Amino acid sequence: MNFSEAYAHTCSTVGAAARAGDLMALQQLVWNGGPVDVRDNRGWRPIHEAASYGHPGCLEFLLRQDETDPDWVSFAEETALLLAARHCHLDCVRVLLSFQADPNIATNEGFTPLWEATKMECYECCRLLIRRGADTNTKMFTNYTPLHLAVEKGLDNLVEYLLNHGAKLDVLADHHLTPIFLAAQFGRSGSLRCLLKAAKSKGLLDLVNEGAEDNASPLLIAAQEGHEECVQLLLEAGANANMSVRDINAVPLQYAVYKGHIGCVKRLLPVTQLHVFRETYSDMHPLLLALKLSNTFILKTLLTSGFDPSLSLPLDADQLAELSPLATDIASATHGSVLCHVKDDWPLDGVSLLLKAGLTPNSQTKKDLPPLLVMLWNKNFQFYRLLLEHGANPNIYHDNIVGNIAMLLALRNDIHKAETDKCSYECPTHLQYLWPLLVAGGEAVSLFASPSIDCDMDTGDRISLLHLLKTQDRKSSLPIVGFLLFFCHFVDISSDVCDLFDPEDAKTLQRISASTKSLAHICRRKIVLELASYGKFNKKTLESIPLPSTIKEYLRFTEFGTLGHFVLDLQSNQLSNDSVQ
Repeated sequence: MNFSEAYAHTCSTVGAAARAGDLMALQQLVWNGGPVDVRDNRGWRPIHEAASYGHPGCLEFLLRQDETDPDWVSFAEETALLLAARHCHLDCVRVLLSFQADPNIATNEGFTPLWEATKMECYECCRLLIRRGADTNTKMFTNYTPLHLAVEKGLDNLVEYLLNHGAKLDVLADHHLTPIFLAAQFGRSGSLRCLLKAAKSKGLLDLVNEGAEDNASPLLIAAQEGHEECVQLLLEAGANANMSVRDINAVPLQYAVYKGHIGCVKRLLPVTQLHVFRETYSDMHPLLLALKLSNTFILKTLLTSGFDPSLSLPLDADQLAELSPLATDIASATHGSVLCHVKDDWPLDGVSLLLKAGLTPNSQTKKDLPPLLVMLWNKNFQFYRLLLEHGANPNIYHDNIVGNIAMLLALRNDIHKAETDKCSYECPTHLQYLWPLLVAGGEAVSLFASPSIDCDMDTGDRISLLHLLKTQDRKSSLPIVGFLLFFCHFVDISSDVCDLFDPEDAKTLQRISASTKSLAHICRRKIVLELASYGKFNKKTLESIPLPSTIKEYLRFTEFGTLGHFVLDLQSNQLSNDSVQ
């Protein structure tokens, strides 16, 4: 039942006068036989009204009546003293205590007058209640004591007063929270100083490492919330910087990095066992956490503090599952550099900093998966481009794959893009992945190796261009395969691949394949790629170059009709500003 709402018709005339603070009317009513013990719908008597509304004169008059009990409780088990404290009516509290009101009567939820005065931040009421016997360690239903509440609210003077009057430091609230933990969580550095001083004097400094239910320590929560001064106070008191949370085994430094609190990071680095991070991997690895941040301040701090950016981290099961059977067949990789763990929504700045600092964009050991393949498989274009710009090897091979794996994955990505955009060679599409790879020196000839082997990924057989094309839309695939042939030399396209297309389209592909053996084709390929490396292979640039029209036509692959026009149209529309510099 809700006893918080008062109904006017249930209040006695004596109660109404007490509520209004009309002492003369109250006296007349009582002297003329008006009862002082009548309850309203909440169980309030006139002394509750006077105490709650802050009328000490009326309250004292009522308490002097023989029938009045200063400890009367409402239906919610609230005394007049509790109501006076709840509203910080110091004079009413003083009057009630002078009439021997019990300061320790609690509601069913455990609320006491001292709790209410603390909640109201009424320091003088708290002092008065404690001097008159209020229990400083009474617990409410969450096992909070007044000390927990005073710490949470940052009432430094009250915290010190409570500690000096018997408040216990080692009382655990729900979730195993100590007052020290709460001070660290809410950044109450003044209260924390008082608590640590008291803990030292009482031989209870072990509480500085008393963790919550999940073993999160006060130091960890302070680091997570960015309370730098609290972090320093805890460290000076002997807090363990290497105490980890139970579920994910992360220490305070990792949470400080995760939240981007550089001040806390700097204080924690000297006392954290950094060698652990060279041997173990999790999503909470400091380098990975720093890479997610919008600026590189913390990443730079980690690098100057001894973190090795070239460490090889084990790939976890989820990562391996994300890289389809194609990626896992590339190599029996179990590790990868931090670059293999980058997600596509992370900012470029951190990864760029690592590469500029000398982190190789390629595999560091034989057991490492090449980062470029991870970016290609995850279609992480911005980081794929960044790796190429910093010298990632565009040519990667494996016994289970027919041809350059990077090229095969780039081809797959661009075909998928064409399918999504519903493009054909009459409608140029994006070649986001193939073009930068070709300009960076990626070779495509090996994809057309003869014979192309029809294989099944599930059987562990080798994967090939033929296998990829069989699973793709032919109209989307044709212009991209033709485009790839333009940048090959000495290619014999197999009949198995040609049979996937219409006869006329197959003839066009065979004609392009035959041309790849000519000196004219090889020279054109060299010129086009050279122009592209400077972002100059587009219609506007070709028109501006003082060359005979026949040479310009030659550079445009016009002898192959619509499919030839597609090459230049595509670069002019999409890629003239996107080539790898």
